[in-house]
Amino acid sequence: PVIFITGNVADVIERLPNSFILAKPFSNGQLAEAVAIAENAEKEQLLQASRFKKTRASYELRHKELTAEFEGLKAPRDAAERDISDKSLLSRYEALRAKKNGGGVACSGIGEDDACGACHTRVNSQSASAARRGEALVFCEHCARILTPLA
Repeated sequence: PVIFITGNVADVIERLPNSFILAKPFSNGQLAEAVAIAENAEKEQLLQASRFKKTRASYELRHKELTAEFEGLKAPRDAAERDISDKSLLSRYEALRAKKNGGGVACSGIGEDDACGACHTRVNSQSASAARRGEALVFCEHCARILTPLA
């Protein structure tokens, strides 16, 4: 039978019944070494638990900060959204944001090399010109982002 005993290793060994038989007898030196190893393992476990608690507290604090920042950005975004007159454009933008897991930027600048600023795929020169002038809604054929003039 297997017996599980909790507590300090030295105390556990002392509390073992005299009739308890170890699978392999230990010499006093081996027993002392095993106790030392077990005690060091306990100390290391406590140290790691302490490090984990500190790291977790740090991450939880950062999460709260980022959540507050995110909430603070919602009001200006909602106000800008209300100012958009072309609701079909807004609908397409939101659909694209959803495809990018809601957090990805749905727009990307078009570079002088006629490449999408996000995926660097070249678009045809006519589409690139239209995107630079802001004349039409132009999408990257590779990553589907809306191409905009570089600021």
